[in-house]
Amino acid sequence: MIKFETKFNSDATKQLNSFTMKKIWWLYLLFTLLFVLLGTLNLIGDEPDLIFGIVMIAVGVAFTPACIGLTFLMQKKLNKTMSILSEDTVETYVFDEEKFSIKQEKGEDYKAITVAKYSYFNKVISTPTHYMLYLSASQCHVLPKSSLVEGSLEDLNRIFNANLHEKFLSKNK
Repeated sequence: MIKFETKFNSDATKQLNSFTMKKIWWLYLLFTLLFVLLGTLNLIGDEPDLIFGIVMIAVGVAFTPACIGLTFLMQKKLNKTMSILSEDTVETYVFDEEKFSIKQEKGEDYKAITVAKYSYFNKVISTPTHYMLYLSASQCHVLPKSSLVEGSLEDLNRIFNANLHEKFLSKNK
């Protein structure tokens, strides 16, 4: 049995956002380059439109920071609407050979328990510091490896490999 105990707080959403941003940074860069290129080509064309060219370059330069900032602001607003998201909420993850369980408790007000087989996972991604446990393509539990209280990470990796096969991915960065 492998067991983790952690707090359900905004650090998990920050970690997930950072992980997701690393996967799509190229898309932001592509749009930035397209806007800047469109503006530049307009400025050096046969009939340049100075205002349009400058606006497109400015949009291109501001695009990536604006998208990243908007993502973090939206996540912060979403976090505030979730009453379960607090330092008072304790999450316990238990993994054995055939199934896993996730228990969330917030005092006497809230208790949720999920027990399922590993086939329930859409995928699991291991990073150097966390496990990303995807229950669907868009629902993810972020599990800090530092919250391990029983068992070993090597045993958990072995269990994931045995039960998830290609749905268990390891990212070194």
